[in-house]
Formats: sequence, C-alpha cells, structure tokens
Amino acid sequence: MTWLELVVIVVILLVLASIVWPFQGGGKASALKAMCVSNMKMEGISTLMYATDFDDRLPPAATWATTNRPYAKSDEIYRCSEIRNHKSDQFGHAFRSALQRRKTTDLSASEPMLFDSTDLSWDAHGGLDLLPPKGRHPDGKNSICFVDGHAQAMTADGLFAKVWAGRSK
Repeated sequence: MTWLELVVIVVILLVLASIVWPFQGGGKASALKAMCVSNMKMEGISTLMYATDFDDRLPPAATWATTNRPYAKSDEIYRCSEIRNHKSDQFGHAFRSALQRRKTTDLSASEPMLFDSTDLSWDAHGGLDLLPPKGRHPDGKNSICFVDGHAQAMTADGLFAKVWAGRSK
C-alpha cells in the first residue's frame, strides 16, 4: 500500500466520520425523552389502577404519588430522566390539581392528568402553569399523560390545542 492510498483511506474515513458525528448526540436525547415518556405512562397506569380500586376516582392532589406508590413498580418512574444532576428529593412530574378526586368516567380522554413540572418535589401538584416554559426535552417538548392513560411528548401550544379541541366536542 502506498502513502497516497493510505491518505485517501484516511480522508474517506474522516469524511464518513464528519457525516455520522452530528447524529451521535441525538440518539441519547431521543432515548432520554423516550424513557421520560415511558415513565410518565407508567405513572398514569398506576394512577388509573388506584382509580379503579376507588370507585374510578383519581387520587388527592396533595398525596398523589404517595397514594399511587403501591401500584408503581419503583419510585424511579416518578423521576424525570431529563433533569441533570438531580438531587435525591427531585422528581419533576406533577399531578393536575383540578382533577383530584374526580371520576375518570366524567372526564374527557384528552384531559392532561400528569405532566413535566417546574416543581421538582415528591407529590408535586398544581395547574398546567407548572409546565417548564421551554420544554423539558431538547426539542422543546414536555411529557404529558392524559386521563385515558396514554402519554406523549408535546409542546405547550400543542397541549393547549388538544385540550381545547377535546372540550369543544
């Protein structure tokens, strides 16, 4: 193999590396978002399991996570994977207070029940004003779980459009 052939091979490898390199960071961000949405869905399922045992009523807002604890596999599902350098008492998800003790059968499936929150405490609860304004995920989206148990990442604008569309039906 000549020096020229070696240089050509190195240049080709560098070009390929420069093409692939930008996509390397996106995989980790996508994985963290997927884990966060998955955790939110598991929280939603544990909340709906609680409701099933209590006449279809959602838990009290002030103790929602504590109340759901027996239905959850682990307390780690309450921790948002997107929070960097979190302390042991920081979780990042909240229950929507307006839904406390309400019957799931009286609510629209498009009602947000659990969401990423700026309040990082255990049993965090409040209104949708607690959503991180720029989104918790790098793409500007937050994880949301709805009363029907499905979870997804969406922007605040997308969430409010979905909520209003569900109320106009």
